[in-house]
Amino acid sequence: MKYCEIEMDALGRIAIPKEIRETLNIAPKTALTLQLKDNAIVAIAHTSVCQICGELISPKKYFRLCDECIAAIKADEVLAVKTIKTYIQRVVDERGMLVLPVEYRNALNMGKTGLVNVELNGETIVIEPATRVCAHCKSTVAVSKEYHLCNVCIENIKRDYVPKEVEIINE
Repeated sequence: MKYCEIEMDALGRIAIPKEIRETLNIAPKTALTLQLKDNAIVAIAHTSVCQICGELISPKKYFRLCDECIAAIKADEVLAVKTIKTYIQRVVDERGMLVLPVEYRNALNMGKTGLVNVELNGETIVIEPATRVCAHCKSTVAVSKEYHLCNVCIENIKRDYVPKEVEIINE
């Protein structure tokens, strides 16, 4: 599975599909680094963040610093510490649930509940607001969760569909 549509609950939680968790070796209590990029929330497992500039780094580093900051320290350069936090770390619970930060949900106009698209893209999980589309006319207005059809198409089917007589052939 590379892509799926998931319901977000009233607390802003989504269940990361088991297949994605297994592919990325995300066990319960694994911290995911979340960043807001290109109208989506990007989640990266097994990372750490440079304590000076905020860049993502390997969690295996002894010092939690990126290579550029380490080089600057070695060269006795003055470093400008970023005060803007460009990431948030959240832990996946025992059921594979992840709480999406309210500031990210607000920035993406996700509301309190609704659908999100979850996609595995290499080593990252991309989470973005979902839009239901009618399977027949491609409308995005009042699309039924059960049928993947808009209300207009459902009414047209109810009005126009006439069942045909089916002849059963016994062999």
